[in-house]
Amino acid sequence: MPKNGLISVYRFVFIWAVVMLHFGNHGKMKQVVGFSFPCGYSAVEFFFILAGFLLAVKMNKSIPNTGEYFVSRIWRIYPVYFVSFCLTLFGRYYLSDFHTSKLPDAIYIILDALMLGGLNHTINLATWFITALILAQIIVVFMRNKIANFYIISLFIVIFIYANIMWKYGHLDELVSKGWYFDGFGFSAGLYRGIAGVLLGCVVFKIYDTIRVIKFNPYFIFIAEIILFVIAIIFMMGNRRNPNDFLAPILFSGLILCAFLPQPKFIRFLDNKFVNFFGALSLSIYLSHIIVLDIVTRVLRNPPICVKFYTTMVAVLIVSIIVHFIAEKLAKFANKKLENLVQKS
Repeated sequence: MPKNGLISVYRFVFIWAVVMLHFGNHGKMKQVVGFSFPCGYSAVEFFFILAGFLLAVKMNKSIPNTGEYFVSRIWRIYPVYFVSFCLTLFGRYYLSDFHTSKLPDAIYIILDALMLGGLNHTINLATWFITALILAQIIVVFMRNKIANFYIISLFIVIFIYANIMWKYGHLDELVSKGWYFDGFGFSAGLYRGIAGVLLGCVVFKIYDTIRVIKFNPYFIFIAEIILFVIAIIFMMGNRRNPNDFLAPILFSGLILCAFLPQPKFIRFLDNKFVNFFGALSLSIYLSHIIVLDIVTRVLRNPPICVKFYTTMVAVLIVSIIVHFIAEKLAKFANKKLENLVQKS
């Protein structure tokens, strides 16, 4: 499936909702920039659902082997993750955030290096998403290989998980609380959210694959897209941790579905390298923003909120671009070394 400019725009916009959520000071931030995103955490569901949609596209062509898919996902994500991990490690030592006990810190560092920090404790809060995303995708690929009525069963699992999270916590912003039926290591609410989001993305693809033969009016799709996007933005500006959180997966599913349906021709101007670059930048922004926020807060001490806000946002963008380019160079170097090893063998 070719690059989608609308999806790149959504990725870039929604990741900043997460960044602004973690920036905090929502009341003061409204005075500075006129808005804030207290419900920015719900944007994470967009990325889970999108990952599931794109995974379903791949599985529709050929169902991948679970082990091979796991290796391919790690190989694709790890360069950006590794550079962000090194940045976070350096930042934590700079901020002197590690405890005096070396053993727990070593365990946290090892788990984070293996992208498993989200299973327990992590030096980077953002790691939980990567852990949940990878494990959820592996589980979904395994299910697709083993279950005949995959999409129907997936829909029931999605409803069950989201309903239980909303019933148990009253909101979606839950990461580390233990699950309902598994009290073992790693089965957290965050992981359940990842499974539900990825499965929902697969269901959205099935809907897309069914209705794409229908000749919808592109302008009708575009208007629906605008309405859904505006509602999603207004929703993320609402009160944090509220009972309306269940609407987030529905809104983001609609956005993703409409983005892949035929759009008016003028939307094609978004399908360019510049827009796609900033869409791809969302991963490095997400993985780097926590430590940048902490360092800026420590360095600036108690500046005016406007100075802190704009400095932080610019710093996050610059650092993320640097991380992205370093990761690209690292990936090319690793691929070249791997090709040389394969040729020699």
